Amino acid sequence: MKVKKRWILVFLITWIFTVNCLAATDKAEPIGVSNETFLQSTWMKICARIKGTSDIFSVFLTPVIAILAVYIAWQQYRINRYKVRIDLFDRRYKIFDTLMNLLGHIAQRGDIADEKLNEFLRSTKESEFLFKKDIPEYLDEIYKNAVDLHCQEEMLKSQQLPIGLKRNEVVEKRGKIFDWFTSQFDISRKRFAKYLNFKNI
Repeated sequence: MKVKKRWILVFLITWIFTVNCLAATDKAEPIGVSNETFLQSTWMKICARIKGTSDIFSVFLTPVIAILAVYIAWQQYRINRYKVRIDLFDRRYKIFDTLMNLLGHIAQRGDIADEKLNEFLRSTKESEFLFKKDIPEYLDEIYKNAVDLHCQEEMLKSQQLPIGLKRNEVVEKRGKIFDWFTSQFDISRKRFAKYLNFKNI
């Protein structure tokens, strides 16, 4: 249906253009003028009318092309900007997901292995380039407490720490650190929320 409408519009424009061009010939052939002379005169008038119409089109064509160029450039900018926002979101979410995995690992096992700590450092090392300083500082706090938790767990496993006051202190400290980690799920989501909201990127 849209195609038919376009063809009708093209036909109307062509018809109007033809009528305007032939308007120069709407007078009767002058008496005493040969057919050949009359045809030559008519053709010259039509050519002049066409040239005038072409000049009008040329005047409007330049600003139209300029407007189209600006529009295309603006759309390209929006597309590139959208791609940058998606890339930034993906990189930020990857760090957030790494943190959630670490918290889940600690909550499930009550400890964290050295390999997991090293993996956490590798996966979050670019956080200082993707977030404001509050997130890198928070991730550093997570790492230090995870190291401390691992140290307390290793001390409890060691036979060199017999049952007594010292062991009780280690158990208490280890319990406080573990409780701190279990509370970080909601805190982490709140801290990252403003950075993972796509409207703010």
